[in-house]
Amino acid sequence: MSLARTKRKLAAILSAGIKGYSRLMEDDEETTVETITAYRELMANQINNRNGLTVDAQGDNVQAEFSSIVDAVERAVTIQKELGEENAPLPEHRKMIFRMGVNLGDVIEEGDTLYGDGVNIAARLAEGGGHLCIRDRVKQAMRLKPASSDLVLLSPRDCVPAKGSSSAIPTLWCFTFSLQAYMPNWETQRR
Repeated sequence: MSLARTKRKLAAILSAGIKGYSRLMEDDEETTVETITAYRELMANQINNRNGLTVDAQGDNVQAEFSSIVDAVERAVTIQKELGEENAPLPEHRKMIFRMGVNLGDVIEEGDTLYGDGVNIAARLAEGGGHLCIRDRVKQAMRLKPASSDLVLLSPRDCVPAKGSSSAIPTLWCFTFSLQAYMPNWETQRR
């Protein structure tokens, strides 16, 4: 790839992955695929309704791009609430819990695909252990914004390991929402 043709931009990236996806597939593949398909449609509708764009949805992952960090976090909050409502009637062992990370960072755009640290860090943040994990710069951008009142801090951490990298992601903030009625056994520990 030639540097002259490389298109870079600053983007807010929302990354989501399913907690216990392998267990769900092992338990009942068909039901898991039906559920994830329905949940992805719900997520895509929320993302598209707030000027977002779904850029990847394979396996248990969903990634979306936003031009606004506020929109990305607000969509994450709304999606988590709606997924909590969808999970409410399901037996505990069939609940599909998404962990999400939102990052603001530089990305390389090639066609419909995004690459770079901005995307990779969002994916690592999604593994942070809460309903939503963000970097300090995202938290600062969200100060006094509407969605921030729905966030409850689980645990600030100095850093989270960056898988496949020699460095760590500084200042990780993990949040949960007022979803305990829907997910009473939500675990806040990393897997």
